[in-house]
Amino acid sequence: MFMKERMLKADRVFTTKMNIALKEATETGYWLDLLHETGYLDDETFQSIADDCSKIIAVLTKIVKATKS
Repeated sequence: MFMKERMLKADRVFTTKMNIALKEATETGYWLDLLHETGYLDDETFQSIADDCSKIIAVLTKIVKATKS
């Protein structure tokens, strides 16, 4: 029984951390957009970083959805 409780706690911690990571990645996307719109990032740099950010968000989204089921 003790091992099962530990696994459940570890799952909750993992899920919480993945949710936080997803929120942080989404916020990063917002700031990247803002930096691009204000001219701090040129088109090429923005596109490169934004593509990476989108991929990270996609992976984290899949993880979060999988852990909810």
